[in-house]
Amino acid sequence: MDIWKGNVSLRVKAFLWKVHRYALPTRAFLLQRDVVRTDSCPLCASTSENIFHIIRDCPFARQIWERLGILGYD
Repeated sequence: MDIWKGNVSLRVKAFLWKVHRYALPTRAFLLQRDVVRTDSCPLCASTSENIFHIIRDCPFARQIWERLGILGYD
């Protein structure tokens, strides 16, 4: 299914486009532009907050995926 032609909200399409283009304002992204002083994740403080961390690696993201019943992303 083509996400751009499917029945998906514009917000979801915009979010996925930003993920695909590595354009989400993550702390790692903002640190490169001197907007923040650290790139550590504010939720878990364990690693750099990049796109992969926000979506799949952060323990808080994992809890959300588990609650939604979306498993098998390892």
